[in-house]
Amino acid sequence: MSILAAFIAASGVAPLTATNNGPVDGLGLGTVDTAAATVTVTGGTPTYSYNAAYLSGDTVTILNGTTATPSFRRTGVIALDFFTGTVRVTVTDAASRTTTTDVTWTITGG
Repeated sequence: MSILAAFIAASGVAPLTATNNGPVDGLGLGTVDTAAATVTVTGGTPTYSYNAAYLSGDTVTILNGTTATPSFRRTGVIALDFFTGTVRVTVTDAASRTTTTDVTWTITGG
């Protein structure tokens, strides 16, 4: 029996995992928002809470950072600008188990 199978058999709950559809992009001038990333959760015990936080790269404003669909905003974007970074989304289930997924975003002035 695998470790995963033994865990599921012992707890009755599949391990908590999260993935996302990133990277997400934004294109424009002035204030530019990216498309929303979608964080997909499997396993664990519903309900889930979300918390997106800056991990690396250029600074960005996180929009909807406590949902499964965060997006990102940069102001003052001019032609030929290029910004990129990574945000870590932490997912917590009803049993206080956590997992993370990293979302990469890009904003281009154009």
